[in-house]
Amino acid sequence: MTLLTLADDALDRSPREIVRLDEDPSGAARARVTSPALRGLADHRHADRWWRDLRLDPSVGGVAAQRAQPTSMVIEHGGEEWPVTLPGLLGCALAWSPFAPRVAGLAVQRGCARPWIADYAERTLRIVEPARAATSLTGLDHGGAAALCWLDPHTLAFLAACGHDEAADRAVEEPLIYDATGPGYVSFEPGLDDLLAAAGVAVARLDPRDETVEPLTGPLLVRGLRPLGGRRPGVLVCHATGLRDARGRDGLVWSDARLDLSTPAATLEPVAGDVAAPPAPAHRPPRVQAREAAPRLSTSTRALAVPGMEHAARLAVFAPPPETERPAANLLWIRASRGPLACSTPVPAPLPGAATPAATLDLPLHWPADATLAALHDQIAGAAHAAAAAIGDAPIVVGGHSFGATLALFALAHVPGLAGAIAHSGCYNRTHTPFGFHYERRRYWDVPDIYDAFSALRFADRIRRPVLIVHGLEDANPATHPDHAAQLYRAIVATGGTARLVLLPREEHSFRYRETHERLTRIHRDWLERAADAH
Repeated sequence: MTLLTLADDALDRSPREIVRLDEDPSGAARARVTSPALRGLADHRHADRWWRDLRLDPSVGGVAAQRAQPTSMVIEHGGEEWPVTLPGLLGCALAWSPFAPRVAGLAVQRGCARPWIADYAERTLRIVEPARAATSLTGLDHGGAAALCWLDPHTLAFLAACGHDEAADRAVEEPLIYDATGPGYVSFEPGLDDLLAAAGVAVARLDPRDETVEPLTGPLLVRGLRPLGGRRPGVLVCHATGLRDARGRDGLVWSDARLDLSTPAATLEPVAGDVAAPPAPAHRPPRVQAREAAPRLSTSTRALAVPGMEHAARLAVFAPPPETERPAANLLWIRASRGPLACSTPVPAPLPGAATPAATLDLPLHWPADATLAALHDQIAGAAHAAAAAIGDAPIVVGGHSFGATLALFALAHVPGLAGAIAHSGCYNRTHTPFGFHYERRRYWDVPDIYDAFSALRFADRIRRPVLIVHGLEDANPATHPDHAAQLYRAIVATGGTARLVLLPREEHSFRYRETHERLTRIHRDWLERAADAH
């Protein structure tokens, strides 16, 4: 089976719970796994670490789960339901046995992941204590790669944790030395060896009858396992073999390999032609149900013709139910996009009860290699002015996340009549990214006017409307360090402006936790009312 995570547009509809249906390929049984829509702060793991843009959880030996931990699981079989009580249940794909009425998965017990096996005919559940499992990079495959699979009626293949690497700990004490020959971009990013030390696993064989574990490979970075049919038993292993380029910006290189188990000495043989493709799921695709907690907002979408823009800007306006008490101002959320408007709900999504009137403005900016500041100014200011006119008479507060925060502040400084701004996780000093940002590929020294124009610190003295600045204290994006938020706050206040600084503990570049969304809902509403009063 594979793990299917909730899509972002489904999360934007603000469900309280997510129900994932994981089905036996034969259709004889299925598991109904229920999770909260958002993780809670109690789920925060201080031991998590980063490898580039991958957040790794040592307790599972792999990519940290982005969704909340499941709270319940019910197995349906023969027209009856069996509630399974399993603390620490992981939301990874389940392995349904084609040989017997059994299903297996992973759960965190005493600080590490361990396989569990349930017989849903006899309604028995056991955790295989001696087997220390891991998920490696299976969480990267949103199609649902599995971390374990059945080989025969009595044998499971799973990803075994490789254990603590004392040599890697000793290496940290050594000085870090980098050499480079220019001209070129110098990157101080960790290599594949660091990822292997944190998320490397061995494909292993487990016999639940006597709980014996037999490692079959050395350390690998695995995205998924799939049993191979035919006379020769084996497993298809999708694993990382390298990086796409020197910086790894395009991700990992994936290869499929056959693990032949027909001989005592298991061998891993590359499979030609299957490079960079995840193993195909050998089961029915799981389904996800979102339990709505509040009426959906009514939506209207329109195109805005803006001179100089590559395509028409798209504006989606979201209105709460008529009986809802509305704040005094509307929120216009701006984001840059080269494609059409894809979202179907407001950004940021209000949680149940917020019912905040909002609009999303997608800007397909025309930003060629020789873009001029005047052309970019006309596009952004023209789109923001047209969107504000289309929304209505209420005061407009512009907002955005990351580069969208830059666009919102740019609009606030150049479009008359806006009431204020909300900036999430932005970079407000582009001299910290002198080799390019977003669509701009020229260096700072080539086009300093564009870098200055998109650095809010450079025009903080021209921001005369209230600004709400929100940032996660654990933002690992090197271009959006939390110091940017503090610097912008001080600059606006020092030049006579009004600002509020909100620093979110345990939050990263994107905000993950349920409590954060609930608090931001209240903070946003308060800020909209405050901006309207000051308008």
